[in-house]
Amino acid sequence: MAIELAGRSWTAWIITARAFMAGSLADFGFPLYVVYLVWALVLAVMYPLCKWYRRFKKAHPENWLWAYI
Repeated sequence: MAIELAGRSWTAWIITARAFMAGSLADFGFPLYVVYLVWALVLAVMYPLCKWYRRFKKAHPENWLWAYI
C-alpha cells in the first residue's frame, strides 16, 4: 500500500539486478521528513496505550501471564 501511495506499481517491489545496476532505485521510498512524521505519529499513539497497559498490569497482579506479555 505504501508503494502505491508513492505513485508506483506493485511490480516495483520486485527488485531485479537490471533495476539495481541501472540506478532506478535512487528515488525509491519516501523523503526523510515523511519517515520522521510517521515515526512521531506512531510514538504519539503508542505512548498512551503503553501507559494504560502498565496501569492494567499493576492493577491485575493475580494474573501471572501479564508479566510475560
